[in-house]
Amino acid sequence: IVWNYSASGGGWRSLSAWSPSQTWTITAAPAYYGNVTQTWPVYRAGTGNAPQRGLPARLWGLGYNSGTAAHDADVHLWYYVTGPGGYAAYVGSVATTGQVSGSSVWRNFDWTIPAGGALGTYTYYGSFWRWNGSSWIGIGPWSDGRTFGLESDQQTTAVPDKNLVPVPLPTNIPAPPPLKK
Repeated sequence: IVWNYSASGGGWRSLSAWSPSQTWTITAAPAYYGNVTQTWPVYRAGTGNAPQRGLPARLWGLGYNSGTAAHDADVHLWYYVTGPGGYAAYVGSVATTGQVSGSSVWRNFDWTIPAGGALGTYTYYGSFWRWNGSSWIGIGPWSDGRTFGLESDQQTTAVPDKNLVPVPLPTNIPAPPPLKK
């Protein structure tokens, strides 16, 4: 219904009839749900140097538990990397066991860049998944992508990441490999 108020006309008056009724369903919040709200620039693990082929690169995600339960041992933050030459792979995960509802925690995973990987620009993403006993079930959206360069095999100091522009997620990412942890 639409109402109109007029001080000179004596107050409120209806301008339309009641609209048809609307129905909706209220559902409980999921016990397990989360999203990766931030990622961090990529450095070579343990050194702070630029990433290099054949060496571990540290991937970071700030995971927010927006479910109603603390994460159990079956909840993991998975990392997915895309790069030159069509490279696209889940590179690993980290358990988020014990992370309480409403909390944010930084989690990292050290991914060893393939020794034969192409030089160029790579992008990584993070997302929460839960093992259900036979497969991984996504329990949250993918993070924005974080790009990083694999420029050479020379040891150099990493340049701070100035690229804060979100990178679109590739389409049709399959579920992680069917292996528990």
